[in-house]
Amino acid sequence: MDRQFGANNTVNHPNASGVYGTSQYGVGVWGKGGRLAGLFEGDVEIIKGRVWANNTVNHPNASAVLGTSQYGVGVWGKGGRLAGLFEGNVDVTGGVKTRRILVDSQGGQGIPCVEIWQDGLGDIFAALNQNRKVFSISNNGSFSTTSGGDIRGDLFVGGYLTVKGDIYGKGVKLTSDKNTKENFSDVNALQILDKLASMPIHSWNYKDDTASERHIGPTAQDFHDTFGLSGADNKHISSIDIQGVALVAIQGLNEKNERLIAENAQLHANLANLEARLSVLESKG
Repeated sequence: MDRQFGANNTVNHPNASGVYGTSQYGVGVWGKGGRLAGLFEGDVEIIKGRVWANNTVNHPNASAVLGTSQYGVGVWGKGGRLAGLFEGNVDVTGGVKTRRILVDSQGGQGIPCVEIWQDGLGDIFAALNQNRKVFSISNNGSFSTTSGGDIRGDLFVGGYLTVKGDIYGKGVKLTSDKNTKENFSDVNALQILDKLASMPIHSWNYKDDTASERHIGPTAQDFHDTFGLSGADNKHISSIDIQGVALVAIQGLNEKNERLIAENAQLHANLANLEARLSVLESKG
């Protein structure tokens, strides 16, 4: 038998109910339908308790809780501890606006706290301030920022690090472990010294700097043509190479100085011998 119940309350009072059901232990109002268990036009307010939904329909689009709004908020959650708790994946086809996102990972070691999938061509992550992108992670893993960063810890860069400005720090430690090197060969210090003496060295300034911000040094092209270091790169000078050239040049100068000292000592000995012979000749005369 088809049954239909209707309740129409015309009492002008905020607590007057069309349908009212109470239960100390069970269900106050139970609704079950082939299409809808309940349909509400207006606000639904839960004074105390919770709304529980259990979906048993085996379909990927079947929802336990569905909220839609043409102009306002589809589903609104507010809580003293959590506004919403999800066990499983949360798929968002539009934007997410919030004052703060707190992610607390309870997974095991090796499980990402936040995982972002990007199958398109856009950025994986972008942060905007007043419609201006201030930080972004591209789809190839590189990131960019419009301001300086504050890294309080180690920064590992597995590739090249390009810096257009100055680098300030207590020091730079270059990898020089013998176990990381191979193909050792001797260096002729005097030849390096001669090449260094003939290499052009000028005073100059970078085009991006003012003319008063001067520097002294060779160009990368002249350094590369003179010593042939750093492979095919003729636009940069490795600090390892320029320091190595300076050290070898010092050894070359020391070698020249030792030779001059030995030659000078020999000249003094020869001069002393000549003076002694001259003195003997003068005494005979």
